[in-house]
Amino acid sequence: MKDTLKPGMSFEKTITTTPDMGISHMGPGVPSMFSTPAMIMLMEGSCVEFLRRHGEAEGGKMWFSVTREGRPLRMRRYVFSEAFAAIAHAALAQAEGRAADHDAALRFFETYLHHSFTPGVMPPKSEPTRPAKGVCALMIAVAVAQELRANLGEVKVAGRACSDWIDAWIAEIERDFLKADHRALLEMVAPDGRVIDHADGRTLNPGHAIECAWFIL
Repeated sequence: MKDTLKPGMSFEKTITTTPDMGISHMGPGVPSMFSTPAMIMLMEGSCVEFLRRHGEAEGGKMWFSVTREGRPLRMRRYVFSEAFAAIAHAALAQAEGRAADHDAALRFFETYLHHSFTPGVMPPKSEPTRPAKGVCALMIAVAVAQELRANLGEVKVAGRACSDWIDAWIAEIERDFLKADHRALLEMVAPDGRVIDHADGRTLNPGHAIECAWFIL
């Protein structure tokens, strides 16, 4: 965590309200007041700004947990926090139109892709005795790319458009993880998509199967 984060500190953000932030959509004669969607957007923007100032570790990753004083406790080998940060910045960029949020969304997603799919970057979870790959990184990548496309348009990340990435990842999930003969979506397979004849390869995660289907839909 950056040393700018101190115990007891606060954060303030000042905005100028405009009529479109009110509740005029409810009809004539309504009182002039701050609408709930505008309030939520202000809260979300403040959280993103706080993380931008204090939450990123060196190298573009984010600390998974810190002490109350902001000292780092844990840096996960995974990059799901960065994936969710990409979604948050993309949504804020669409809502407020800030170039900084647009660029941050692309940067966080590039970090996610680099750590998830570049061989040797993410520390291995186990010894290389039984090589394997999991479905989680692919399905989260699909979800993030869809959110970036919805909020930022057909942007390019790591040299490819979001739709191209999505099509490639869905194809890999269908080819390697979806086993029609078992009527199951496997959690882990061999690098070439073969079923691993071991407890690890036979483990199913119904929640991930449902998530994966939801993201693809």
